[in-house]
Amino acid sequence: MTTPLDSQDLDFTAIFARKAPAAAAPADPAKLEADAQIGAASLKKGGYCITLTRRTAAARTPAPPDARILVVEDEPSTAALLQRILSNAGYQPVLAANGRDAAACLRKPPLPHLVLLDAMLPDIEGFKILERIRQHEVIGDLPVVMLTAKAELADLMRGIAAGADGYVTKPASRGALESVMRQVLAGA
Repeated sequence: MTTPLDSQDLDFTAIFARKAPAAAAPADPAKLEADAQIGAASLKKGGYCITLTRRTAAARTPAPPDARILVVEDEPSTAALLQRILSNAGYQPVLAANGRDAAACLRKPPLPHLVLLDAMLPDIEGFKILERIRQHEVIGDLPVVMLTAKAELADLMRGIAAGADGYVTKPASRGALESVMRQVLAGA
């Protein structure tokens, strides 16, 4: 019997030291709104937006061409399509159907170079997973692209506020998805 996902299931403590909870600085509502408006225009035009505003000054080493991509997607046909697209593009896809599976993948090396994260999962919201990733000392800077059917301005604002590096709406074109991943993996 499985138990409901609780706050301890995604703490990744199997191999990572958890950051002490810090008082998060409140997001500047005007900046968040401006970023979301720009992102919303980009979503309408191309089906995606990229937000790299959360990056620190420290440069990140670009991922290798055969980067490991953790795909957190509960719809089997969508997961299979993403696996095929990523494999054909030379990436190494790793699939997780829910938050519990995603946590298991993040507990063991090798870590992915990028996470494609659905917002609507059966056991936990993808936004919550993103928030928990951002709270960790070791994996807190792991690139995360939201890949979701949630295309409202409020959803985009929530993704940006939580620290998403990119936001792609479903159904996504292969070109849009590859463009976002390439830019995020390069640390652009």
